[in-house]
Amino acid sequence: KGCGHTFSVNADFGTTNNALPQPIVCPRPAGECDSTSFAVVADGSEHADYQEMKVQESASALNRVGSVPRSILIKLSDDLVDKCNPGDEVVVVGSLHAEWQNHSLGPNVEVMVGMSMRAHSVRVINIDEEMTGGGGTASMADL
Repeated sequence: KGCGHTFSVNADFGTTNNALPQPIVCPRPAGECDSTSFAVVADGSEHADYQEMKVQESASALNRVGSVPRSILIKLSDDLVDKCNPGDEVVVVGSLHAEWQNHSLGPNVEVMVGMSMRAHSVRVINIDEEMTGGGGTASMADL
């Protein structure tokens, strides 16, 4: 069996659903342990709030009739989770990341890379318009 060594595995924001990568071999120095069988330590896990949302381009921003609105996957964590509701107009500031879409590497290997954004801030525009009567923006003191 294994050596009993405890180690951490961090979630990978570069994969779909922020998946935990499966460890391949014990991280102890070579020769000390070559175990490939692992178990999750129930009381040793740390969790954080996490949410994924898909943001779509506003229909009013489309130039041509019949255009399909573009969308992007936004990944939210900690205090940004549950900041907005479906249908809200939002402004999101974040960093773009490549996201591996397909993990099954079969005989005809085809890897798809998508794009997602890790949010640093989220602001709901609907609230700003309701507070100021539309058109303008509210200052932080007004909210």
